[in-house]
Order: sequence, then structure tokens, then C-alpha cells
Amino acid sequence: MNITQELVIEHQLILTINQHILEITLQPSQVGSDKYFSIMNQYVSFIENFIDDYHHVKEEEFLFEALSLPGVLNTHLLISEMLCEHKAGRNALDLIKSGIRFSDYKEITQGVNDYFRVMSQHISKEEHILFSLAEKYLSNPIKQRVIEFYQDIEESKQKSMLWKKYVDFSEELTILLKQSCTIH
Repeated sequence: MNITQELVIEHQLILTINQHILEITLQPSQVGSDKYFSIMNQYVSFIENFIDDYHHVKEEEFLFEALSLPGVLNTHLLISEMLCEHKAGRNALDLIKSGIRFSDYKEITQGVNDYFRVMSQHISKEEHILFSLAEKYLSNPIKQRVIEFYQDIEESKQKSMLWKKYVDFSEELTILLKQSCTIH
């Protein structure tokens, strides 16, 4: 019973979009001002609706809680670090939103760089440390409860529509970046 496989798949989408957005901040003039701000607003939506309200809910409200149960492991410091990194990501998001509000490319770029750095390191720690601990040390009954919680979240957030929306966004970014490379 694997309780982290779906989270890893979600991480791939997160990393891909984050990388694309980082590349766009390096060449905003290549996409044009209107398109740039439209993309940044879609990125904010992705962070708020997919990462925070969907993916991080699955981690924070049940996986991290399950790993913190008495007798499982002493993961409190690691869980605290993960939660601090989620908060650091939200702080970077605030910077991006402020940059959008004031049409400040530099502030947006700083926020995107901060978000990219924090989440890249964070995801690496989750996948290489935390998730393997979860798979190894959580009992099957607890794993089953985690899976049921994930299913509830996926149903309430309409996972298939949410997933399609942001896979399409990722594909749109891929096409845009390929087009901007051919402009050079």
C-alpha cells in the first residue's frame, strides 16, 4: 500500500510549472506585458488552488499528522521544518502577488525565485526522507486512513478537473517557452 505515490506525481507537475515560470521571469519581454501578467495570475491560482488548497492539505492535515502519532517515529523536527517551508512558500507567494498588484517585475522575479528555491528543496526532502519514512513506519490501518482522507479531499476538490486545468497550464507554458526560444 503506497500512500505517497500520488504526492510524488503531483510534485512533478509542481516542479515543471515552477521551472517554466522561473524561465519566463528571466525573459518577460519575450512574452509581452499582458501575457506575462496573465501567466503570473494563473501561477498564483495554481499555487493557491492546487498546491496550497489541495496538495498541502493532503500533507498537512493527514500525512504529517499520521507521522506525528505517538509510537510512529520521532519526526516532530522534520514535520516542523516541512510546515515552515510551506509557510516560506506562502510568503514568496505574497511577494509575487504584491509584484503583480504593482506591476513590479523585480518583485515578481524575487518571489518566483524564492518560491522555486524553497519548494525545490522542500520536495527533495519530502521525496528522499519523509515519504520513505511514511511508507516504512506507518501501519497499514493508518495508511488506509490516509488513503481515505486523500480520496475525500480529491472528491471535494474535484481532482480530475483541477488536475486537467493545471496540466493544460503546464502544456501552455511549454509551448510558450518553445516559441520564445525560436524568436531568438
